[in-house]
Amino acid sequence: MDDGRFRGRRLHDLEVTEVAWDDRAIGHIGSRTTRYPDDPDEVDVVAEWATEAATDPYAAYSLTRSADFRVTGWSPNAPPRPGPGARDASCG
Repeated sequence: MDDGRFRGRRLHDLEVTEVAWDDRAIGHIGSRTTRYPDDPDEVDVVAEWATEAATDPYAAYSLTRSADFRVTGWSPNAPPRPGPGARDASCG
């Protein structure tokens, strides 16, 4: 895990236990194929998958270039991703 800090706390000290989704965020993650029409590997993410990935006990925490908190984890209910890699849903 990154040794960075988010809102003053070290990333490796954080744990995601729940995720609250508003309608705008659900619409945003669920419209990836519309926003990235030239990417044949893109998938419209379901909030349940992203929540499962975010609360995965082995999820990786990092910061984006703009210092937003990013979680990458595994969702048992997300469809398999094409190509190398596992079934995952990333939220960030």
